[in-house]
Amino acid sequence: MIRVPPSNQTAVAGTDARFTCQVSERRDIDYVFWKKVTVDGFTDVISYNLNLLNTSKYAIEGDFTLQVRNVHVQDEAWYECQAGVDRARAHLAVEVMAANMTLVGSPEPPFKKGAFVNITCSAYHSRPPVHIRWYHGRSDITSLAAHSCSQIYGPEGFSDTTSMLTITVTDDRHSIRCVASLPGTNISRTEFWNPLIDFETSDATRSSRYSSLLGMSVSAICVLVYVVTWSDVQ
Repeated sequence: MIRVPPSNQTAVAGTDARFTCQVSERRDIDYVFWKKVTVDGFTDVISYNLNLLNTSKYAIEGDFTLQVRNVHVQDEAWYECQAGVDRARAHLAVEVMAANMTLVGSPEPPFKKGAFVNITCSAYHSRPPVHIRWYHGRSDITSLAAHSCSQIYGPEGFSDTTSMLTITVTDDRHSIRCVASLPGTNISRTEFWNPLIDFETSDATRSSRYSSLLGMSVSAICVLVYVVTWSDVQ
């Protein structure tokens, strides 16, 4: 008899996941199984009692708690505990941080004071789409540039996320930061934008400084939205 069934879990790729299955009133003739049930209905036996079929991928801890080691997208499935005639299952969702991230300005530097520059922040191949936030020095300016676009592709749900921001170049030395965060986790990546700018002075000499924001001259543009749903790839 299953006293405490497993509960749904979310894990970041490369970490471990655990499913509890506490069993009571177990007879000597009763087996306790763990099974993996994929979205297409395929069932793979992981263990019976304390015996594992793959000791490098799985472990049994305590009262039949299942540990799934070093999870990756292929581990996303239902995990079922069976004790005698009792069955209980829970789902494992796997998240993946962006594999790469870029932050580029257009037009290319050097810039003159007062010029408008578009800055594009892109995070590639995450699952699910990342959240993008913008900072000017220590100030969070996301409310001024709150729009971002995600392109979700393929049955595994990976995505590229892009956000674009328009600034006015000044002689303020604070940098622009783009922070991409994986939802529901403390995992993030940061890119800095600090190109040199080119000022013209009265004596025609030039000096290089840093670019930043001028007042509220900020806008956000959503540049790409295309979503492939699960039904589209069947």
